[in-house]
Amino acid sequence: MNLESTVDVLVIGGGGCGLVSAIAAGRLGRTVALIEKSAKLGGHTMSTSAIVPAAGTRFQSEKGVDDSSEIMLQDILRQNGGICDINQAKTLCDTSKELVEWLCDECNVPISLILDFNYTGHSRFRMHTTPNRTGSDLIGILAKEIQKLPNVFVLCERSATDLMVEHGVVKGAEVRAGNLTEKIYAKNTILATSGFGANPELKKKYIPLVTQMAYWGSSTHTGEAIIWGEKLGADLTYMDSYQAHSAVSSVGTLVNWVTMLTGGIMVNVNGRRFGNETMSYSSFAELLVQQPSQQGFEIYDEEIHQHMLKEFEEYRQTVSLGGVVRCGNAAGVSTKFSINETALGDTLSQYSKAAGSNTDEFGRTNFKKLSSPLYVVKVTPALFHTQGGLRVNKHTQVLKNDGSVISNLYAGGGAAAGISGSGATGYLTGNGLLSALCYGFIAGRECGTN
Repeated sequence: MNLESTVDVLVIGGGGCGLVSAIAAGRLGRTVALIEKSAKLGGHTMSTSAIVPAAGTRFQSEKGVDDSSEIMLQDILRQNGGICDINQAKTLCDTSKELVEWLCDECNVPISLILDFNYTGHSRFRMHTTPNRTGSDLIGILAKEIQKLPNVFVLCERSATDLMVEHGVVKGAEVRAGNLTEKIYAKNTILATSGFGANPELKKKYIPLVTQMAYWGSSTHTGEAIIWGEKLGADLTYMDSYQAHSAVSSVGTLVNWVTMLTGGIMVNVNGRRFGNETMSYSSFAELLVQQPSQQGFEIYDEEIHQHMLKEFEEYRQTVSLGGVVRCGNAAGVSTKFSINETALGDTLSQYSKAAGSNTDEFGRTNFKKLSSPLYVVKVTPALFHTQGGLRVNKHTQVLKNDGSVISNLYAGGGAAAGISGSGATGYLTGNGLLSALCYGFIAGRECGTN
């Protein structure tokens, strides 16, 4: 059975990018169809801590934080070595303030500024998040907001099979739901399909290293935007870019890297540290994947444990599932995890001595004298999401190899190229959600006004 329908804007993908773009366009009076491949909205955003970096916001001003989009841009470029589309990075930084305040004022997202610690690479306190610091909170609120818009139609369990193109102009997409095929015609189409983390062939082609890692993402992220864009002559950029994580627990939860940033350490099964734990968790993952059995053990003390319990819902879940083990001392850690006790004792002693110095052999500059009882989480590395994709302009219009625009086609989130440069080391905490939500916001407004 074949059906046809027509809307002003078709959004393909129901994660953070897709929801924001649909709300932004819908608020401007456009009819919007949002289709999502899975049964529930959320996409990759569900796996995040809902942390959005933004500069110059009123939330910063209220706390006396002096920041600007230019300072934020320089932090991003320092992390990626200037290897990215600098104009796009500037667009995202310039839009971040408006986005965060729009989320609060127009979408009823309760925004708070993180002040209890600062993330590696950020020179200012600029991380804005929800009270529980979970992506599920953010998605839940956005889903409620979209239900208030009678001109926005959310269709889950709908898979776009291909874009409809006439004379180089995108006219919408063919959509399948079970045995039903539908053609959804649209004046503008927004690709918000995330990346290609669940596509083995594309990973092998563009990022061979991550084929060694588990994938911490949705099985629906199979790179359709890349495949469709290539057929249309779109320019694919930074295809080897990705965000990894170094702390997927043995009980299947994500342990926030704050355990490391506030003084914890990670050792391998031999009881030895193997890197600077205060580097980005994405960069550290490239070290962890080289360890025996790709296993690491986060070790920290009661003070850090209590802070994590207070601030992070995901950490509380990890505790409730038995992923955090109270071990007492080095001997207890060795017994419970079969870690070399002598080496571990030596590692802890050296780390304690480093607390009185400026740096250590790995270049770490902030330390903490860990005291008993010690807490341990067994972790492995994982691919969080790919960051290469379709090159877009400041309006999020998809560009061809020659720089011309593919008519009526926009992209955001993991479908569009990010700002982390090549590999994993250029990733600065928040880059992924910044790209997803800002690009979605820009695309929605663009499609809502033309």
